[in-house]
Amino acid sequence: MTRRILLPLLTLILLQSLIPLAFADTQPILRKILGLYDSNIYHDPFYSPTHQSIEMPLNYLGLEVVYRPSNLPLPSVGEMKDFRGIVTWFPKINSVPDPGGYCHWLKEQMNNGKKIVILEEPGIFADKKRKMLPECKAAFKTLGVIYGNNWGDNPYFMEIAKKDSTMVEFERKLDLNEGLQYLLFKPTSPQTKVYLSMKRTDDTNSESAVIFTSPQGGMAAPTFVNYQNEPLGKIHWRLNPFLFFEEAFGTKGLPRPDVTTMEGRRIFFSQIDGDGIFNVSHIDQESFSGEVIDKEILKKYSNVPITISLIAGYLDQSEFKSPRAMRLYQTLLNESNCEVGSHGYAHPLVWRTGKVALQIPGYKYSAEKEIRGSIEMINALSKSFNLSKTVSLFQWTGDSIPAGGDIRIANQAGVENLNGGGSRFDKKFDSLSFVFPIGILKENYRQIYAGAGNENDYTNLWKGPYYGFSDILETFDKLESPRRLKPIDIYYHFYSGERAASLDSLKKVYDTVLSENIFPVTTSHYAKIATDFFSTHLSMLPGGFRVTDNGAMKTIRFDREARNIDLTRSTGVHGFNHFQGSLYVFLDDSNSHNIFLTNQKPTRPWVINASFEVARFTGNSSHLSFSKKGWNKSEEVLGGMLPRQKYKISVASEETFSAESDGTGQLSLSFSKSENNGPAVFVEIRKE
Repeated sequence: MTRRILLPLLTLILLQSLIPLAFADTQPILRKILGLYDSNIYHDPFYSPTHQSIEMPLNYLGLEVVYRPSNLPLPSVGEMKDFRGIVTWFPKINSVPDPGGYCHWLKEQMNNGKKIVILEEPGIFADKKRKMLPECKAAFKTLGVIYGNNWGDNPYFMEIAKKDSTMVEFERKLDLNEGLQYLLFKPTSPQTKVYLSMKRTDDTNSESAVIFTSPQGGMAAPTFVNYQNEPLGKIHWRLNPFLFFEEAFGTKGLPRPDVTTMEGRRIFFSQIDGDGIFNVSHIDQESFSGEVIDKEILKKYSNVPITISLIAGYLDQSEFKSPRAMRLYQTLLNESNCEVGSHGYAHPLVWRTGKVALQIPGYKYSAEKEIRGSIEMINALSKSFNLSKTVSLFQWTGDSIPAGGDIRIANQAGVENLNGGGSRFDKKFDSLSFVFPIGILKENYRQIYAGAGNENDYTNLWKGPYYGFSDILETFDKLESPRRLKPIDIYYHFYSGERAASLDSLKKVYDTVLSENIFPVTTSHYAKIATDFFSTHLSMLPGGFRVTDNGAMKTIRFDREARNIDLTRSTGVHGFNHFQGSLYVFLDDSNSHNIFLTNQKPTRPWVINASFEVARFTGNSSHLSFSKKGWNKSEEVLGGMLPRQKYKISVASEETFSAESDGTGQLSLSFSKSENNGPAVFVEIRKE
């Protein structure tokens, strides 16, 4: 029943007068990009170049990709209303079944304000003669160029007429002898920004815009997006995807949800897949690998959260139900810093076919059993030990390429999901082409990827060298600078406890990471942050921006932004800092956040960075308070305090100490302990 509240007429008039101010004209910032792919070549969008290469930089720019096979009916105008644009990267010259209708649809989308971005093959040619239909010529003209064909691939007859190296030589210099191709595209107006133009030496009127952007989108012609050498396993971007997509989709200056950062620090999480838990360790020829990991990792690094997953099918096999095995399960589930995950029932190796790793008598593959069934079995196991812990996360197994229906089962079971997409960027895999996006949408269900690869990727599928996992530190470094592209994820299996070399390597990774300024979270917490990246709603206010529906995603980033946050006008914001040319903004638990920028430095306190979650942040430079809840080191830097002023800091009834701000009003705090798995504590700061 609706409760009615009667207000005096004067009060009602006053409230009505405030409505335009509170809900000033807002304009939604559209973030969805329709990714068309050739399902005749790629049975799953996971394998498409749009997902493998394009989606990661689009995520970095705050955008998301929704996939659709190119052979399905094209979306209507109404279906496209929430989309910012369309991106294509077709593998064949004829990937589109109806080029005329498709090009008419592209032109219609551009006329309705949607951005069209075409990479590599446009997929609209009937054969290698590359004759273009009139409808497609009209679409390209709307995009900003006139098509003239004149295809060629002989480097002797080609030369570079103009290039913007920042845009077109991102990871590799252009080389005419690396299979570059020529097609003629003539710009139609000065609004078509050309970053690379080629010409034929045998034609005086042949200068072609092979990489360009326009108000309607942009294009990078075939062979100019990246360099590939399959025998050597090499892929390098020619195109700068960050700059190109920012221009083509018109996102410059817009706010970007960010899943890498909390309270100004890089997010850290860690998860263990259940494989090898009962493998006998070579270290002492006696202990289970799971026992070694518990003793040498979980207990020694008890100040950070680590998610352990179990393979439930072991519980239905007598050889793994011994008293010793049960004691190990109980010990692992009882560790205070351990979150519980499921790693399936029989550990599917290939989700599409149902091939499993564990051969359990009488068992026939079932996605329900693998996901919901395994979760229920692990929860029952925990309950049998009189523990209250339940499964928070389903960790995909094997190839980690589930169908949308599989992800739906995990969602309906009430847990987060994660794994797959093992990103790597180092001397061997020396391109951002090997860095995966946040996740993938399948049939309206979202799979969230791990933040990095695991020890399997560094030990030749556990054939050695067993010390190889420490090489992941190079990936962590390269994904931090010059852009923070990923959180830190220490991801491995229980069988890392098999070998002394692998265990030492794992300890080296933990020790190095935990010495840095990180923000530890549970793995399921990261999965929530990543999921809420996609639900976050952004809109433009007069002179500012609004963020709603952001859930666990608490950071907004502005790139190439030197201004500060106007804390007087902004709401739902308790901090910010500048890092590598970007402005990171920290959101509180409010339902709505209004963000305004200013050239002025704030005159009230704000969080510059913290290793813990900050809540209920309120007060002034003489007296402020907040609550904190975090893991590992408990540190914070505040701005906007009185310069060179001594403050008394009280932490609940447990701790009191003094600290002095510097000449700029920054106050650095180091608390004696973290809450780890405990409740938040109240902090009060007073001027002495």
